[in-house]
Amino acid sequence: IFEKMDMPKDLQNVMILLNVSADDMQTKATPTDMESKINSLHIYAFCNGKPAGYMLRQVTEKNTPFLMDLLLPAIVQGGTDAENTHDVQFYLVANAESMLNENVPISLDENTTQAELDALTFTGIVQNSPLPLYCKHTEAINVANYTSTDAAGHEGHYCLDQKVTFSLKRSLAKISVYGAKPAGLSTSPRILSVEMLAKGTRQYSYVFEQTESVINAVPSRANNLVLLSTPVSVGELSDSADKPSSYTEVMTDPTYISEVAVGSDSRNVDSGHDNAVVLKIDYVLNDGGQTKTANVYMPPILRNHHYKVLCLFSGEDE
Repeated sequence: IFEKMDMPKDLQNVMILLNVSADDMQTKATPTDMESKINSLHIYAFCNGKPAGYMLRQVTEKNTPFLMDLLLPAIVQGGTDAENTHDVQFYLVANAESMLNENVPISLDENTTQAELDALTFTGIVQNSPLPLYCKHTEAINVANYTSTDAAGHEGHYCLDQKVTFSLKRSLAKISVYGAKPAGLSTSPRILSVEMLAKGTRQYSYVFEQTESVINAVPSRANNLVLLSTPVSVGELSDSADKPSSYTEVMTDPTYISEVAVGSDSRNVDSGHDNAVVLKIDYVLNDGGQTKTANVYMPPILRNHHYKVLCLFSGEDE
């Protein structure tokens, strides 16, 4: 991109070594391959409010360093570290092709602006595709600290001594529902359906993190979101009641939802917020029995978290 323009005297073209990783979810849940895979990676850099670099990489191995060209302020000869240090804002978007806006893939290119990135949204993701990942990071870069490089295609260029590592996060949260009955119980519980009430759904999600007021301004969808519609029988607890592995997982397909800034402090108590997440779970304790409903009042939903709802059925009620 910078070869297309005359180099301003107050700028210089340098390279920097970058590295990316995709950490575990913040609930210490290990992500699946599709939740950490990088099929494509858009990297943007901005300095002093102006574009300072862009590159698009295809399949990118995590924790494998690579070089990126940057257009940064020229060195102040004899200047102090402060005079030669500049804040560079990096924006990374992985797997953009997985994101849809009303069933149309989102579009990113070298002309995408910083403001457009900050406001970037999507309404859904392509089924069975890698999850959208992102990182927004500001790095103070000293342009006076560099060495020449003989890297292929970059011979004689200057490479900054700094190395920047980005930790990619997921723009969505994950939710799973599990069911079990105590050992020895004679009933045969079945979860008939799981729905998220419409008030807790969102019409779109932001790629990058937002303030609580912006998150709360996202409108809800008109209808409940069906998470499970095929009845699932649940077995006995195989171990401790506080371990998801002791339960039957009733939603076999991964389910991802938008962040929601409000929620309940207790799963049995409605928070009173108009747009909090509530799960409606229909179930029976025995075949042919009366259909019962339990509402699970969720806490605030944070991006890059995995929420596991454990449903333990007694013989008399819920």
